[in-house]
Amino acid sequence: MKTADEIDVLECKLAGLETELRRARETMRDGYFRSALTGLLAHGYGPRDRVVQKAWYIADESLKQRRTEMSTFSSDIGPEEEDGAGWGGLVPTAEERRAEKREAQDKIDRETGAAWRINSSLEVWFPFTAEELVKLRQDKDRLEWILPIVTGVDSDNADWKTMAIAEALMAGLDGRDAIDRAMKSA
Repeated sequence: MKTADEIDVLECKLAGLETELRRARETMRDGYFRSALTGLLAHGYGPRDRVVQKAWYIADESLKQRRTEMSTFSSDIGPEEEDGAGWGGLVPTAEERRAEKREAQDKIDRETGAAWRINSSLEVWFPFTAEELVKLRQDKDRLEWILPIVTGVDSDNADWKTMAIAEALMAGLDGRDAIDRAMKSA
């Protein structure tokens, strides 16, 4: 079982990898849109309901301008460049990125399945749930044990349990600890 510090480190690494993945998925059009939107908002462009629409327009115009400039250098670069297809395999296409994502998820699924088959116990996969379940079961046992006292049943059993709890309380214990000691003295 991992310590809290190890889990925190792993969560930080996961967040960093998720950010990198989002950036890798981002197309050039998305980058142009983000820049245009930031600029429009920073300069108070309005009305607000038209800002997003204007930012997409600017992003599309920027891509057109880029394609025009790039086409003078290479005839291989066309409208598909933002998807990575026009770069001679240097940038993965959307389909290649989806395939890589599926392969990565399949690997995670296989590893998770293998680990589950080795040990599928509640304590391993849901440790906090297992701990809470144990505590809840103990509380249920305590409540059932003190039920005759709480309900006011007039019996030797209830009287004996009351005396056992009183003894534990006088010994300085309280709450669950007092009930536990009284239950053990049974």
